[in-house]
Amino acid sequence: MEYNTPFMRRAMESAETRKSIMSKDGKEQTHRMAAEKVDGTWYAFPLIVQQEDGQLKQYDEKDWMSAFRDNLSKNNVISFGQDKDKAIEFARGGYKKGTPLEDKQQTKRPSMVRGY
Repeated sequence: MEYNTPFMRRAMESAETRKSIMSKDGKEQTHRMAAEKVDGTWYAFPLIVQQEDGQLKQYDEKDWMSAFRDNLSKNNVISFGQDKDKAIEFARGGYKKGTPLEDKQQTKRPSMVRGY
């Protein structure tokens, strides 16, 4: 399945050109995803977002609704309808399939999942 969103285009960038950001615990991150249920629909969206100036912005998990709204306004969310499991699977790493990120060895930190 192919998704044409800004965060998926970033996922297709090579490791040499892909921007990263330091997490609070000092680890380099390029992507961090969330899965949320909003108005009865499950969505996956990034918590690390590239801004218009090219810099990365990391949203705090507690402020996921701001991240969702910002991403929604930029067509940077993926709707999974009622399929909670697919949204969660995608946010936990399914988005990496078929991208250079798929082969990248990194510590898996659980994606944020709420909306129960």
